[in-house]
Amino acid sequence: MKTIFKKLVFLISLLLLTAVVSMACEINFKVEGQEKTKYNIGEIVVLRVTVEFTHNACPVALKETKIQANGMEILGATEWKNVSGNIWERKIKVKITSNKEGKAIISARRSCEKDGGTGTLTLIAVSTKK
Repeated sequence: MKTIFKKLVFLISLLLLTAVVSMACEINFKVEGQEKTKYNIGEIVVLRVTVEFTHNACPVALKETKIQANGMEILGATEWKNVSGNIWERKIKVKITSNKEGKAIISARRSCEKDGGTGTLTLIAVSTKK
């Protein structure tokens, strides 16, 4: 009897955890155009960030999405555009500056009572100086 109860509690916990995880927004970054393995410091790159509301109507506005860069400078961005159903996109123009690890990282975070969401893109940045 105890074994069945333990299994039932485990199954319910697993189902609740899956429901909570599935409520987070999906945030993804992609390089526009031809993606490269390395980017030169000073190079201008256009990125596309996509937010998919997996919990349908979100009470937090898209403009509240916090975008931070490390090893790159954000030069500008388009307005959010609805591309399909619960999927929104915007383009971000960045200049690669690099950090001490030779990386250029951009991340986005959304916070709300439905768990929000995060997404990150890391590019390898190299110096053209010899």
